[in-house]
Amino acid sequence: MGNIDGLTLMQREDPSFAEHYLRWESIRQTSASHQVAICGLMNAGKSALLNMLTGHLEQEYFATGASRTTADVQSMTTENIDWLDTPGIDASDSDDHTALRGILRADSVLFAHTLRTGTLEQVELDFLDTLMRHIPALPQRLIVVLTHADSVETHQQESIDSITRILSTRFAEQLPLFVTSSPRFIKGTLTNKPRLVQRSGIPQLLAAITTRVSRANASLVSGRALEKVHLDIMLKGAITEALAQREEKLSALMLQHKEEEKAFRKAAKQLLNALRQRIPDENKSDI
Repeated sequence: MGNIDGLTLMQREDPSFAEHYLRWESIRQTSASHQVAICGLMNAGKSALLNMLTGHLEQEYFATGASRTTADVQSMTTENIDWLDTPGIDASDSDDHTALRGILRADSVLFAHTLRTGTLEQVELDFLDTLMRHIPALPQRLIVVLTHADSVETHQQESIDSITRILSTRFAEQLPLFVTSSPRFIKGTLTNKPRLVQRSGIPQLLAAITTRVSRANASLVSGRALEKVHLDIMLKGAITEALAQREEKLSALMLQHKEEEKAFRKAAKQLLNALRQRIPDENKSDI
């Protein structure tokens, strides 16, 4: 097995422990600021949306492009918010894991879906299911953001209605949902057209995030501390149980080994006695 450490063994052999440890590690590394992470498929408009929300209209902070531009969690802080940009899901297993690590650090999660593809894809629904397994309180943290509203005029409302119906089957409560357009926001801001800015949906989204941050910050630190204590107990319990199971298996193997050794010795003695009895007979036959 080599020089493998106990943590790696536990994560390999106990999926539940691995999930809880991932969350525990994310809380341990979290800053005091409210963390807002964005996730979604590659090219869902995640980085562009974060640039709008952080005021980077002309000189982008979060890299955008038609190809894979975010391979790791990128972050920046504005006032009391840490903004986290995660890799696109379904690009690779490595990117999915990196995105999950970033999301687990977050107090609020923006789930971006581009209206260019119509309704939600199965891979997006699978990822939401994964998030629900890791974050039971996900419905209270999740905000759905539909991007590229400017690119899709035909059947747009049908897609929005379909997405709303699908989400209602997975979440008991209605999730906040915003329809956005980064190009409208840029054009409206730079040309001083307030109505176009409002049509972009960005101000409404930013207001919702700001309200959530102001309400959550009072109990943010204490909430994280309580969750960490809870995870501490679960992790220690999992390790204790794993040790007990190992000791039980070892005792059973040692008992089995003793019984096998006893049976082997008995069989060997019987064989030896049989051989000793045959040798004199064979010697007599040669005389």
